[in-house]
Amino acid sequence: MEGVERYKVRLLPHNEKWGGEYHQVKSEIEAVWSDNIIDIQHIGSTAIHNIPAKPIE
Repeated sequence: MEGVERYKVRLLPHNEKWGGEYHQVKSEIEAVWSDNIIDIQHIGSTAIHNIPAKPIE
């Protein structure tokens, strides 16, 4: 993921790999927490296709 300099906002074009990163992290969380999870969602600007986003590392 991309980071941003302190006090600066950087918009980047949508990147399809963000969805893949979400699914990877979701799988890792599910493996650890299993039955304790109700739902996991990908939210924020990186979750919306075809809009600029503010990816934060």
